[in-house]
Amino acid sequence: MGTNNKYNYVLVPGLGFNEKTFKNLELYSANTVNIINWLEPENEDEPFEQYMRRMSASIDASLPNMVLIGHSFGGVMVQEFSQFIDAEKVFLISSIKHPKEISWNLNILKQVPLYKLVSHSLINNTFDIWAKMHDFHNQEEKEVFLDMVNDMSLEYFKWAVNAILHWKGIKRRKVQPIHLHGTNDQTFPYKNIKHPISLIGAGHFMVYNRAEEISEIIKKELESSDVPLFNS
Repeated sequence: MGTNNKYNYVLVPGLGFNEKTFKNLELYSANTVNIINWLEPENEDEPFEQYMRRMSASIDASLPNMVLIGHSFGGVMVQEFSQFIDAEKVFLISSIKHPKEISWNLNILKQVPLYKLVSHSLINNTFDIWAKMHDFHNQEEKEVFLDMVNDMSLEYFKWAVNAILHWKGIKRRKVQPIHLHGTNDQTFPYKNIKHPISLIGAGHFMVYNRAEEISEIIKKELESSDVPLFNS
């Protein structure tokens, strides 16, 4: 792949996020940009595989130079998409490549599913307590996040948390993901992440507040010609 190519991007935001997540990202040499927002689960027990296939229905898999970009739980989704969609490159931003990269406190929720008690009022009323921990520092970032979360249904939230807690990972990959991760990410702690491209001091919302650096990294990676394949 070289600098004369244009790319067809598919972007998937994180759990509870929407297209506003990518507002500040400058996509290199774009032909088409398809931001896939989350669907409502058909029911609380909808299988992950079925949901993921529904999510991918709007992707035109025949397009060339496909580039998949996922933030947080969206990174899990684009890894799954890359198993049946031919992608030139897959970018993970503040995400995980394997269940072992999930933090211990999130794993506790498998046994004690407190997330099922979450409500919009609880999120709003406690936001200032945990906002900085999850990388929402200024008023703009707080407002963007709360707008997104308040548009999210609680049915979707509970289904999605359960889905990420029980994700099995990818056994045999078709393409190696390029993983960008902040050293101050406290949602998916940096110490658990294997072989990322590190953004020093960045947190979980770096796709928004460190977008210029991320855009430059993506551009440089797309200018490279080699797309290595590997098995994990």
